[in-house]
Amino acid sequence: MNIEINLAKEEDAESIQKLHRASVRTNAGAFYSTEIIEAWAKPNTKEVIEKIKNAIEDPKELLAVARLDEKVLGFGSVVPEENELRAVYIDPQYGRLGIGTKILQFLENIAVEHNVKKLRLSASLNAEDFYTKNGYKVVDHSFHTLRTGMKMKCVNMEKLLDGAQTSLNKA
Repeated sequence: MNIEINLAKEEDAESIQKLHRASVRTNAGAFYSTEIIEAWAKPNTKEVIEKIKNAIEDPKELLAVARLDEKVLGFGSVVPEENELRAVYIDPQYGRLGIGTKILQFLENIAVEHNVKKLRLSASLNAEDFYTKNGYKVVDHSFHTLRTGMKMKCVNMEKLLDGAQTSLNKA
């Protein structure tokens, strides 16, 4: 598969939203209640799509997407100013093919280019193994407050960055 990883474009917003919802609903059910899943997996509304478009246009948060031809297979984002990795999500149909790791490496390279030495994130319980396999260490366990006010358990993690990985454009 010739998968390309690059920064998201505004027209990717709806694909990102649909992928996020499918990923959360498919992958997190064994770790969270139905109420948490539905609060986390935002519905496909104009407001949600607009919020994603705003994030894509925001120079502080850098969103990357993995594409096969024109289909978005995964996405993730990093906020270099805050030393924060926000998340990586993969279309459930394309899970366990290494796409998430390639997106993560792309985002880590961006962080290194912005002189970030350490990335932090609050990972969902279902994503802890993925981040651990990619060099992140558990700092502690806490809660993330969803837009509904519900609190979901999460794992605070971090990774020291020691320089850019391989190529930025091709996976």
